[in-house]
Amino acid sequence: MQNARSFSTGKPAKESLVAGGVTVAWRQVLGATLARCTALTVCAALPVFGLTACRSRDPLALGPSATSPQAATEPVPLEHAPARGEDAKARSPSETQADPDAGSETAFADGVVFTYDMQLGEGYFAARMGDTSSVQLELLRRRSGTTVRILTSGARTSVSVDGPRSLFPPGLEARSQADTRGFTLVDAREKRFTDAPSGAWRALFSDGRTDAAPLRPVDAPSLPVPGPERERTVTLATKVTALSLLVAVTGDDSAAGELVARMFAEVAGMNPHGPLLRDGEHVKRADFQWSNGRKFRLALTARLAKTVESADLLAVPPGYQRRRDLLPAPTSRAFLSPAEMGSLRGAVPEGPPGGGSTLWLVNRDLAPRIALLEGIPVGLLGGNQSLALEGLRPGRYAIRWLSPLGELDSGDGVAEVPGVVTVPLSGSP
Repeated sequence: MQNARSFSTGKPAKESLVAGGVTVAWRQVLGATLARCTALTVCAALPVFGLTACRSRDPLALGPSATSPQAATEPVPLEHAPARGEDAKARSPSETQADPDAGSETAFADGVVFTYDMQLGEGYFAARMGDTSSVQLELLRRRSGTTVRILTSGARTSVSVDGPRSLFPPGLEARSQADTRGFTLVDAREKRFTDAPSGAWRALFSDGRTDAAPLRPVDAPSLPVPGPERERTVTLATKVTALSLLVAVTGDDSAAGELVARMFAEVAGMNPHGPLLRDGEHVKRADFQWSNGRKFRLALTARLAKTVESADLLAVPPGYQRRRDLLPAPTSRAFLSPAEMGSLRGAVPEGPPGGGSTLWLVNRDLAPRIALLEGIPVGLLGGNQSLALEGLRPGRYAIRWLSPLGELDSGDGVAEVPGVVTVPLSGSP
C-alpha cells in the first residue's frame, strides 16, 4: 500500500524518467499499479462472497436463534476457497492461519450446532445373570450417555464430545475446514493447539490418540439429481466395515455437511473418492457395522441455530501456543455411584453409605476399554490402569469388555464379586 500511495505523488515516476527508458518505466509502474488495484478490488469483494456462502437461506427451519446485528456484515473469514473430497490440499488447518492477527477483532457469522447421541448396538447389552427389571437397567444405561457436539459455519466445523464415555478432555475441540486435510486440536482453557493428520479421526474416538490410521479407499455413490425428497441414504462399505448415512436437507447452503460425513467415514476407516453430500445436506444418522458384526450409531438428537464468533472456528485462534502433548492418556473412571452399582441386583444394599463389596478391574492393554456388568456400561479403563467398582452385592455378574466404539468385543464373561478381573489383551477372546 505504501508503494501505491507514493506513486500518486509522482516521485517514483520522476525517478524512472531520469534513469532512462521512459516508455518502459511508465509501463512497468502503471502495470504494477493496476495489478495492485485489481488485487485490492478482489480482496474488497471477498467478504461479500463469504457472506453469501455463510448465510442461511431458511433460518426458520433451524428454529429461533439470537442473531447478532453484525452477522450480516462480518462472517467468519475463509482464507481459501473450499475444496471437496480428495481435492482438498494435503496441509493442516493451522497452516492456513498465516495472519497472526486473524480474528483479533470480534466477527460473527450464522452457525448451526448438531448434537449426536453415541449409541452402542443392542447386542452388547444382552448378557445378564441377575433379575433386575429392564426398566431399572435402562435407567442405569442412560447414566453413561455420551454426546458428540458439532458446531458448523460455512465450510468449517468444531467437534467436542461430552459424557462419561468421552475420550476428549474438558475444553478440547477438534476443528477442521473444507480446504485442508486432518484437523487441529484446540484447548480453549489453556490456549494451546496441535495438528492431527488425515486418518486420525478413528484413533481419536476409539483410543484417545491422534495416530494416523490407514484408510481404505471407497467409491462414493453418485450424487442424485435434486428432487422433492428430503432424506436419502448414502452407503459405503469395505471388506471390514460398513457405513450407512441417513442424509437430510437442512435448509441452508453450508458445505459443512460434507466435512461431517467425511469425518464419519474416517471413523469407519474409509477414504471416499468423490463428494458424499450436496451443499445444504447434513447427516441425520450414521450407522457403523464392524467386522465382528457389532454395530455403533451416532443419532442426531438436536439441531440449533447459533450466532458464532470467528474465534470459535479458527483452526488456531490468536495467541494460542503449539503443544504436542495436548491430548493426555484417557483416565479410568466409574460411570455409576456405589448406590447405583448396588442396584444392579435389585434394591440398593442395606447399611451405611460405602457398604457393599468391591470389584477390581485391571487393564493390562495399552488401549482404553469400557466395562459392562449385566449389560450396563459401568466404567472406563485407561491403558495399563485399574479401577475399583464399589457398592456391588456379592455374587456372580456377567461382564464384557469393549473398545469405546465397540469394534473390539471380548464377548461374555463372568466376574466374581468381591474379586479382581483383568481385561483380555487385544485379539484375545
